[in-house]
Amino acid sequence: MKNLLIVLSIFPTLTFANTLSCIFKDGGSVKQEMTVEHQINSSHAVTHYETALVKGFIAYSNGHAVVNTVNLETQNVVSFHGALTHADQTLGGNIIAGDTGDWTSVNCTLK
Repeated sequence: MKNLLIVLSIFPTLTFANTLSCIFKDGGSVKQEMTVEHQINSSHAVTHYETALVKGFIAYSNGHAVVNTVNLETQNVVSFHGALTHADQTLGGNIIAGDTGDWTSVNCTLK
């Protein structure tokens, strides 16, 4: 019975996420915020997004996330990736827009 109790105590710590949620925040003069939801278990390998300032895609496979973003004003490309295997893990980065110094932050979290 002692072994059974040990095994059961492990299960509540396991979390199964099914969405990769990425929040984009524009720190420049526009002050926009956008959330893109990528369904991990869907048949779509990539979720595309586009605004007046940025466009790109989010992909997730086997515990690994990739975010690729192009700033449409400067044509700067930022791509970042990392392992996200548990709910509430966050992956993020900043995109600096050339001469204006405006920035966009991207934070992606498994939910």
